[in-house]
Amino acid sequence: VGTVPGLEGAAVPVIASHEFDVDINEGILVLMYGCSAVAEAVDSLIQFKINHPMKTFVLQWIKKCRGGVPNDRIVVTSTSAANEYEQVAQLKVSETDGHTYLSKDVSAASPSTTFYFMVQGGIQHFSPPKVQSGNSDLVSTDVRGDFYAEVLTEQNVAFHVLYNCSNEKDGKAIVNMSLEVPPWNPIRIEWVKFCAKSLNGMGSIDIGTKVDGDNVVSQGVVASGYAIGQDVTPELIVSAAEDKVQFFFNNRDGADSSAVSFHRFLFSAAQPSIVSAFVRKTGLASSFKASGGDFPPGSSKNLPVGLVCKRKGQTKITVTAVTVSHGNLEFSFSKICASPRKHEESGFLITAGSIIATGAAVGVCILVGLVFVWHRSRKSRIVYSPAPTADGGTTA
Repeated sequence: VGTVPGLEGAAVPVIASHEFDVDINEGILVLMYGCSAVAEAVDSLIQFKINHPMKTFVLQWIKKCRGGVPNDRIVVTSTSAANEYEQVAQLKVSETDGHTYLSKDVSAASPSTTFYFMVQGGIQHFSPPKVQSGNSDLVSTDVRGDFYAEVLTEQNVAFHVLYNCSNEKDGKAIVNMSLEVPPWNPIRIEWVKFCAKSLNGMGSIDIGTKVDGDNVVSQGVVASGYAIGQDVTPELIVSAAEDKVQFFFNNRDGADSSAVSFHRFLFSAAQPSIVSAFVRKTGLASSFKASGGDFPPGSSKNLPVGLVCKRKGQTKITVTAVTVSHGNLEFSFSKICASPRKHEESGFLITAGSIIATGAAVGVCILVGLVFVWHRSRKSRIVYSPAPTADGGTTA
């Protein structure tokens, strides 16, 4: 595939992954630069060698490495509200310690806070965020969203912090989130979360893959084949030929029933580069919207899920039903994706249910890595992209 000798400077390049899809005769290779956190910018000469049956290609470029406090190219925004996004504030990362703070406390009526991260004029590698509650007896936290993507770009990457408040007491807690953006110092965000006593469970909720079914969730308990644990083999596997799936919710009417208010529905793919999931808009009163809604006893609704494949593979998808005061209900399934059909003449990539504009062969550069895309045909060709530098420029 290639060799990457580190010649001089702060970079220690490593081939992180590579794959080739014979169905569309294209492959992708990820090269991680591995820059050290140096105070002053250091240039490293990178050489990349690709052995091809017809010819050997040698690529060479300069990578500029630097570390320290993240600059203002990394933009953070947050939203937090009970039912709709009311607070949208751009957060300024401190130039001294990398800390930033939410200007407003998160109220007891807000079951989640969403953070959006993006990079202005560049691409940045990151590690999954870590969130910790300063008072775990009052509130615990979970993170869902796109954090497995591991790359920040000019398109927002969303992290959803979910709160699980105690059903025994009220109070407030300090919550901290840390995001590793090597070789820069971590970005740390701190805020206050208020809690009111949460209501007991969702014992009257059934969820099935068929109308009136309960094979997914029965009386608020998730079936073993739909659990979200990493060691669980999903019972439901959506085939490559299908681009949607439905889940049917039923709030049984009985003495132990209670009204549940769903705040939102979230989808987290273990490998977001394979597929994305979303709530389909049907316009029907019998279907949930992405923003959820009230679900009183005796109600039945379906959750219509759309699936868009990005590349060949199979991945697990976690569905999170966030409620205002009953905690969160989560289950999972798996999706198989075939290679998207490609029309090189038009420069469009056609996937199940959508059309995404793309290049015939696209190379993606990241601050600490470089992605190569190659195409095998009668006249073999290799396409590559310049590497971005720490100051927002590029080098060839």
